[in-house]
Amino acid sequence: MCSSDLEILKAVLPAVRDGEYYAMQLMIMIGDTVQNPELRQGYLAQQLDEVRHAQSETWLTRYYAKHYHDPAGFNVGAVCREWNPLTMAVRSGLSTFVASDPVLGCLNLQVVGETAYTNPLFVALTEVAARAGDTVLPSLFLSIQSDEGRHMANGYSTLSAVLSDERNLPLLREDLNEAF
Repeated sequence: MCSSDLEILKAVLPAVRDGEYYAMQLMIMIGDTVQNPELRQGYLAQQLDEVRHAQSETWLTRYYAKHYHDPAGFNVGAVCREWNPLTMAVRSGLSTFVASDPVLGCLNLQVVGETAYTNPLFVALTEVAARAGDTVLPSLFLSIQSDEGRHMANGYSTLSAVLSDERNLPLLREDLNEAF
């Protein structure tokens, strides 16, 4: 892979990995909060997916640090996450997943984030990588994106559970407006 188009991965991969860590934490929080065994099982499966995603993205960063024509930048993702404008913005947005009500966090993550925003990110980056001759990133990101479908289903199950009580509707409207 020798395309300068993929230089964006030096900033994106640490930010995406941060998102996986926040999603992991949220699934643990919501699993402790919700008593419904079916929902808890879905949250546990998603938490395991998020662990695997973070590990895979860490491996991908290491792979690029070893094989990319200009590895400088792939080796500093964890260090520069404190001052990199992209990772700072991502962290401030994603920290809401774990900083408030776990149900609100799930709506933010599963209903809004994974439904509306992961497709453009993962699919667009895989297209850029494939055009540059890279087969590794598309394989990994399309595998992750296939998991997002299950995570979206968790979100809709969470949404259905919230909607089962009419008193939640005004709160849900407020939460979804905030999430978008």
